[in-house]
Amino acid sequence: MGFWGTYVVGRAGRPLTELPALRPSAAKASWHWHGTGGWQVVQIEHGPDGWNSPDLPRAWDGLLQGLTKQSGHPVLVAVIKHSEGAQLLGHSPRTGRWGGWIMADNITWRLLPEDGPRQHWDENGIRHTESTADYRRRERLALDHLYATAGPPGARSAPSAVAWAIEAGLIPDPAAVAAALDTASDFAEEALFTFLAALGLPDAPDVQF
Repeated sequence: MGFWGTYVVGRAGRPLTELPALRPSAAKASWHWHGTGGWQVVQIEHGPDGWNSPDLPRAWDGLLQGLTKQSGHPVLVAVIKHSEGAQLLGHSPRTGRWGGWIMADNITWRLLPEDGPRQHWDENGIRHTESTADYRRRERLALDHLYATAGPPGARSAPSAVAWAIEAGLIPDPAAVAAALDTASDFAEEALFTFLAALGLPDAPDVQF
């Protein structure tokens, strides 16, 4: 089935789980890495309240802003779904919120309002099914809206990710960041930690499942 949950990446002088914004989720933290310069990665089963909201990323604004303000540094969150892909949500004091995806094609369909062609029955009890072409057209419109509001798929979000890393005091490799966002992997967690290393996270940890 794969991992369903959240990785929170940030920098602070104390454990991220002790900050007020993340403290309510501390009991669900299954792994906590501490690196150089106060950098940390916290793995949370499922995630903070609202982690599965169809309104992402708007539903997470309070958490992102709270962690940024309380830590004094930019914050990055990755929502992993079934180990098939990840939704990225970043926030920093100057540039604000940005979003992106790793292996988006594997998971964005899960965020659509319907997972197949519509059906309805007329007054005679005859079933009518939406054509595949109409469904694909509606699916494309929904995905376009999702990418416009939550961040573009693949390497198109690389400039935002690089800007976030620079503001966070890291030294990213722009080409490696773009490649990591466009990667295909058996597990989204592996792709995520490759992405973190490309952002310049010091002593980036090995993938944690």
